[in-house]
Amino acid sequence: MHHNSRATMAVSMIASVVAALVSGDVTTVPLGYRPHTVERRRELYLQRASANVPEAARLGATPMVQLKNFEDGEYYGPVSLGTPAQTFTVIYDTGSSNLWVPGQACSDAIFPACRNHSKYDQRKSSTYKPCTNAGGCKLILPYGSGVVAGDIVEDVATIAGLQITGQLFGEATIEPGEIWVESPFDGILGLAFPEISLPPGVTPPFDNMHKQHLVDAFEFSFYLSTVAGEPDGGSSALILGGTDSRYCANGQCSFVYHPLDPEQLLFGYWLIKGSDITISGGGSMGLCPNGCQLVVDTGTSILVGPNNRIGPLLAAVNKSGLIEKDGTLPCTLESSLPTIEVAIDSTTYTLEPSWYVLKGQTTTVNEVSATVCQLGIQGMNPLLTGELWIMGDPFLRKYYSTFDRAGRRVGFTLAATI
Repeated sequence: MHHNSRATMAVSMIASVVAALVSGDVTTVPLGYRPHTVERRRELYLQRASANVPEAARLGATPMVQLKNFEDGEYYGPVSLGTPAQTFTVIYDTGSSNLWVPGQACSDAIFPACRNHSKYDQRKSSTYKPCTNAGGCKLILPYGSGVVAGDIVEDVATIAGLQITGQLFGEATIEPGEIWVESPFDGILGLAFPEISLPPGVTPPFDNMHKQHLVDAFEFSFYLSTVAGEPDGGSSALILGGTDSRYCANGQCSFVYHPLDPEQLLFGYWLIKGSDITISGGGSMGLCPNGCQLVVDTGTSILVGPNNRIGPLLAAVNKSGLIEKDGTLPCTLESSLPTIEVAIDSTTYTLEPSWYVLKGQTTTVNEVSATVCQLGIQGMNPLLTGELWIMGDPFLRKYYSTFDRAGRRVGFTLAATI
């Protein structure tokens, strides 16, 4: 599902690097971490409530792309399409399943988002092929900001030096909404399951990687750095084909694995089952009377819960009454906020306020830079699909996460500080 600006799951749940080379059986794709400005984050908060890339650099034996990070909010990295390669930045999103970028036919005059971003030009690629997908060749992805639409095309896709042949992806020609205009990324690369790829029959890139034997293990993992308004150190990474101990606290990877919820087959997301969400030191608040269905989503910058359940949690966090309607709060309040606990199977994961309070820089009327804090927890109306909770980036920054397709499970371990 994409993003904070989440034009995906967090908002609608319908649709949510150049390269590292292979090192053993594991390939590392460093991600740039690009949060929103404070002003943009406020706007997105209210919206939810109401409804080229640098060349690869080596780090030891593992190739790494050093990317810039601006404050807090989105993790993105490069993908190359066509021959010769046309490079784009995309959100690597475990909450959606399509790969799409703007196409050359997208009008700059009508859609400013296309004017501001790189566009795929099929005429310049010797490996381009027209779509012959039996399930259809039209791209139609509904987002909170409007419908992104265009055509499905076929070409070579290269991720971290791994070349996927015959990859179907979206060439967007209609891209409405300010969200896309302001985004630092060109498109989205979905890492969820084929069941939610549109139209039917379009195979997600990681599935094709596995089918083409480009990765030994049908597994990938995410390390999401925390910068809290400071410059990005370029350490965020998507690891293709397994995990890397350098991203585990003290180099010790003690992953706790949780099986996918049986209803995952209906949703197509990385869905696991929790038993409760509480405040540390307190009892159950009744947030999950039948258990919590948790979507593990790298494309959502906050924690999200159904409006009809999340109220007691928000009230406990805002006991002081100092958190504004748009989510902003005095940064001095952070240290007095409670620790949140998420119980999954027999493991309780803690999330202190330093993880769920987002920090960004703003400029005062006197042109002085100042830090502004915002609550990274919000409710949304329950979907027809059910009362889903989204474990977004605040959770995934603390816990290095692995997504095991072969074992149909998700694993978490305390992340290193890099």
